[in-house]
Amino acid sequence: MAAAAALCKVDVPPVANYGVLPRDMPYNILLLLPADVLCRFRLVSKPWRSLTSDSVFIKAHASRHPLLVGTGHSSGEIHVVDFAGDIVKKICPSQLTSNLQRLFDSLGSRDHNTQLDLFCVEAPHSFAVLNLATGTVAANVLIERWGRRYPDAPTSIVGYVPSTGEYKVLRIHHQSFSQYGRGHAQACEVIALGGKGKGAGTWRLRCNGSVVVDTRSRHAAVVGGVAYFLVDLIACANVRPDSIACFDFTTEAWRPELLPGPLSSLNLTIDEATVHNGTRAFRLAALGGYLVTVDYNLLNRSTDLWFLENMDKPLWTKRYPIGDPPPWDQWLFYLNGVSFPLEVLDDGRIIVWAEDARVLQAYDPQKGTWDDFSTMKDYNAMSMFQGSLFVFCSPDTTFLTLLEDDDFKVG
Repeated sequence: MAAAAALCKVDVPPVANYGVLPRDMPYNILLLLPADVLCRFRLVSKPWRSLTSDSVFIKAHASRHPLLVGTGHSSGEIHVVDFAGDIVKKICPSQLTSNLQRLFDSLGSRDHNTQLDLFCVEAPHSFAVLNLATGTVAANVLIERWGRRYPDAPTSIVGYVPSTGEYKVLRIHHQSFSQYGRGHAQACEVIALGGKGKGAGTWRLRCNGSVVVDTRSRHAAVVGGVAYFLVDLIACANVRPDSIACFDFTTEAWRPELLPGPLSSLNLTIDEATVHNGTRAFRLAALGGYLVTVDYNLLNRSTDLWFLENMDKPLWTKRYPIGDPPPWDQWLFYLNGVSFPLEVLDDGRIIVWAEDARVLQAYDPQKGTWDDFSTMKDYNAMSMFQGSLFVFCSPDTTFLTLLEDDDFKVG
């Protein structure tokens, strides 16, 4: 009864007449339905479609029914799945152009990132941005001009600028100097997806930051229109291991100063030898709208999640110490195969993707216990779906009709 009462205590968005039903009843009923079922219920009537398109309902539904994006499936498809592993939506290669089909055929285990509805994947000479809600191509960009000077595969990061509603892509080109494929020289350029202003739809070369950034998987995160990167410790001397470089998508420029990481800002000691020998590792995540530094320590078998509470100071707080998350293996750390936090639920549990075992887990920090949601061995990589499957014609996605297929070619 208490749970039912809690469901009714909501501000129902004002929409058209619901008929004989009380206004809050359809809201509470539809809120209980999984996303795939709700997509079909939207076709019942205009009032139901209007209700399920409202931002209040979308936020409440996403909180109750979080979704994931899975790649690496044997079918070559991208899947939006729930925590049980049930497929909610498919993006099929047959819907794409031949260039995109080849890109998806070569898609690595972790060569993608998401930002709201958009999903960015890349191959050595091309990357694509898809809208997962509509299944359409936002941009398919061919990169050719950097081949001689920067022969290694570049890295693309998609970001959203809240103040303007724009989506932009930052692309970083590398020049390797070691067997590990990390660069000591980088070139950066940025493109805005859509828009009709001067320079829209064209790449703009941008000054490099003061340091070389590490663009490997889990070493970068986008929060609030800013892309954060850990510093490449092999290429940069005299830099603290948890230091972070920041690219502002609004100004399209690197911030002049490095952001001190949580341990550096608190003047805590970091044994740099443990970082270089692989027994201490830092990663970056975006959890609940916060930038989070994930501090792995193989020596005491623990993981600390540090949240950036204030960018200006900067102020970090250690909200969650996680004890003994399996597996602990130095080679898995080196290969980015460790467990990685994806989201913090409303009840405080932390959703973790075990990269090596391909298992979705939940850690309860209050009880210190681990539970398995589901085994998803059909997928190489998982990330949270940050957008909504219920809004197909929002102002932020009108550019999708402008930038399809091979509209971009940089040569």
